[in-house]
Amino acid sequence: MRRTLHRRRLARDGPPAARRALPLAARRPPPPRSPHRLGADRAGEPRHLPLCQRGAAAPSPDLEGVGGPLVAEGAPRGAACRAGKPQCRRERAGGAPGRRRRPGGAAVSTPLTRLIELGPARPRVEVLEAGDGPALFFLHGAGGIPAWEGALPLLARAFRVYAPLLPGFGQSTGLEHLEDEHDLFLHGFDVMEALGLERPYVVGESMGGWIAAEMAALRPREIGRLALAAPVGLWRDEAPLPDMFGMMVHELVPYLFHDPTCPAAAQLLAVTQLFGARDDRTDEQVELLISLVRGFRTAAKFLFPIPEHGLERRLWRITAPTLVVWGAEDRFAAPLYGKIFAEQIRGARLETVPQAGHLISLERPEPYVEALVRWGRDGR
Repeated sequence: MRRTLHRRRLARDGPPAARRALPLAARRPPPPRSPHRLGADRAGEPRHLPLCQRGAAAPSPDLEGVGGPLVAEGAPRGAACRAGKPQCRRERAGGAPGRRRRPGGAAVSTPLTRLIELGPARPRVEVLEAGDGPALFFLHGAGGIPAWEGALPLLARAFRVYAPLLPGFGQSTGLEHLEDEHDLFLHGFDVMEALGLERPYVVGESMGGWIAAEMAALRPREIGRLALAAPVGLWRDEAPLPDMFGMMVHELVPYLFHDPTCPAAAQLLAVTQLFGARDDRTDEQVELLISLVRGFRTAAKFLFPIPEHGLERRLWRITAPTLVVWGAEDRFAAPLYGKIFAEQIRGARLETVPQAGHLISLERPEPYVEALVRWGRDGR
């Protein structure tokens, strides 16, 4: 019986040595075709699900329509506008469609959410979009984008901001398909291509800065301009990064903020109240905690135990005009790393933001955005 089974296997599969000799590419299924148009719906190409206002329930994935409609403000949760009806964005009093106003009167873009399916068995990606102007591709850090605040609404005044959430954050899925950091970098290119962005201005913060730098080194011609805000990815024994995966929230805050009493730090510290009485909990705190837990799981897959994967050997390959921004009081990633990035990337410029820690965009958004806008528009 054993010999019979063995003969059948040989007839079907060939000798084991021959199977092992096959190159890895020959044993893998062919990759999906690259998208030829935004909203492509052919096999293996990205499918763009309907847009909805940030905070609304995600539409069902089987809704028809490519690059779909908006969900009107005030409509039932999950409801989509009927095809052919252009009045999906409701005019806000005193402002343009899709915008709200600060108390001082300045218009602030309200983000819309686009859900993209990159293909069969590929991840679904949540992308926040807002603003008008040149394309800006934003890559967030390990904290995700729990709220549309800080630098993002300010950047949307000067650029069309595309902010995808990495797998494991928000409604984005597919973390199980990313086996190593190289899959993560290629995922960034997949999203950029699916959005139809050619040589965009890429901005990355912390973990997102590391991804942006690796993408710019991997495919230099596909990045038009680059800004790295306190990116991780390097290591010096004399300036070790703290183990954020082994810290409680209240222990991590002093490393992330120069002023632990600033509103963003206070919001993060308030998460510790979740472990107290149930009456003290708010929906916002619960959502923030869930976002942090899921985000840290994703970050740990690629950054634990040491966030160093040889990026320094590849920095010389970056050809995009690059701005490096660092908080002068960064206790998480010492300003020493900013100098290394600026020295290793040809022609890079280093700008230091005073009285700012690691999360510059939340603690000092105005000077931070001013530097990004100058660099994105004028290269200075």
